[in-house]
This record gives sequence, structure tokens and C-alpha cells, in this order.
Amino acid sequence: LAAGATVEVGGVQYNKQACYQKTLTINSQEAGAWNNLGNTLAAGATVEVGGVQYNRQACYQKALTINPQDADLWIILGTTLAAGATVEVGGVQYNRQACYQKALTINPQFANAWY
Repeated sequence: LAAGATVEVGGVQYNKQACYQKTLTINSQEAGAWNNLGNTLAAGATVEVGGVQYNRQACYQKALTINPQDADLWIILGTTLAAGATVEVGGVQYNRQACYQKALTINPQFANAWY
């Protein structure tokens, strides 16, 4: 869906964020839906999925818990971290640099991780 667009299903209007929430309500193991849901959130905003509130960073963490070999997701998560901040994925703490290094470990040819 384009920004601001909605789709009607069964008489209910769904925007992009609501579509991702519905997807994750049906199958919480959809890493792409977690990533896309995180992309819809402004800094500091949260969204509810399955009775739990998630911010942008938490959505990316969930996506990486499901698919830890996605170099793009590691870069995206790294960009959400403030200088000196860390985040836990799979029981390991990562700072911004460690996220980028993880992306390069997965794919050394991933240009976005180099800059």
C-alpha cells in the first residue's frame, strides 16, 4: 500500500501498519512483516501486536530473532541505536558497530554495511 492508502476487507479499512499487525496476529514468525511494521513506526512510537507493545527497535529485534542471517536487518537495527546504546538479539548484546560487523560477517560484499 502507498503511504496513506487503505484496503477494505470485510467492511473494515486497513492501512499499511494495520495490515502488518494482522499478518503478525495470524503468524508471528513472519520476519518480513516485523521489519515492515518497524518501518511504519516513527521514532518513539509503539504498536500493539498480540497484546504486547513494540517500538521500531523491538520490531527489528523480533525480525532478527526469526531470521538472524538477514544482513539488511542488521544494518536497519544498527541505524536505530544511539551512540553507546546496545540491544539484545539471541542472548547477545550488540552496539551499532557490532550490528554492522554482523551484517558484514553474513555478507562481506554488502555495500551498505561498509559506509
